[in-house]
Amino acid sequence: MGHRGSDEDTAGTKIPRRAGLSVGSAGEAQMDNSFLEEQAARCRKLAERTDPFTKRRLLELAASYDDRLRGKPSRATRRLANLPTELPPAGAIRLER
Repeated sequence: MGHRGSDEDTAGTKIPRRAGLSVGSAGEAQMDNSFLEEQAARCRKLAERTDPFTKRRLLELAASYDDRLRGKPSRATRRLANLPTELPPAGAIRLER
């Protein structure tokens, strides 16, 4: 299914490989397309044998894997992109007791 062994990050630290993950040029973990395809197929197969509520959730999950395959960032990644990139200066936030 995935790779075994290890990779090195940008600092030369060994990073164990996990199924479906590879290390990108900047050292970040990236999911292989084959892993995403397998997960989407697994969700669809499970959805065939379950109740309507769970079926809908599994099909939504499969669609999210398909979105990732097409390059659409996950909802969590989109939320992170909207966070402020700079912190306020020290002492600018006062906590009331």
